[in-house]
Amino acid sequence: MTFALQKVNHSKLNPYTHKIELKSQNAWKHLAGQYIKVECQGREFPLSIANAPNQAGIIECHVQDLPHNPMPKSLKANLDQETWHIQGPFGKAYYRDSDRPMILIAGGSGFAYIKAIVEAAIADNRNIHCYWGVRHPEFLYLDAQLNALAQDHSRFHYSPVVSEPNTQWTGLIGLVHQIALETHPNLSDFDIYMAGPFDMVFVAEKAFLTHGAQPEHLFADAFEFR
Repeated sequence: MTFALQKVNHSKLNPYTHKIELKSQNAWKHLAGQYIKVECQGREFPLSIANAPNQAGIIECHVQDLPHNPMPKSLKANLDQETWHIQGPFGKAYYRDSDRPMILIAGGSGFAYIKAIVEAAIADNRNIHCYWGVRHPEFLYLDAQLNALAQDHSRFHYSPVVSEPNTQWTGLIGLVHQIALETHPNLSDFDIYMAGPFDMVFVAEKAFLTHGAQPEHLFADAFEFR
């Protein structure tokens, strides 16, 4: 089903990341972790909904324009439109409430999906271990907010990981799923949510299964596109 949503905010989270907030005049319902498809000049672009459901009916999307992965021109032109035509919501990797601890794995812009899961899980007071892997430190566009969240919520643990650090970076270095495994070598008790490049997700899935992860407790949109 196609919806016409009104843009109510357009800001930048860092030089590479646009934050778009949309509101529907009709009833809009989604689950934390779902995504939409934006219609732009005859093309469709999938975008994760970067927030859990809220009473205001606002949905938040993060759109990146990176030096190594530039935004398509038709989507860039749509950023200035006041009305966005979308389809959705889509996705089966949405948040499930349970008492199990959680591991969240974000690769690059896949953090938009993870952000929605974080919001839903914190509301349920879950035990959360969030890992965000990027190429360069400046791509961690919500790093300060996540560090503050970890200070405010004792059950939320945040670990940023950089694969190609600069000389100023003093944090974790490597591949994000491998860093998670170093801390959690036994994954049998965890719900695991992942988002990012599909190749990354499939490599992480294979590694996690060898460390006890249960297939029914692994969630990623990539699994629908094997």
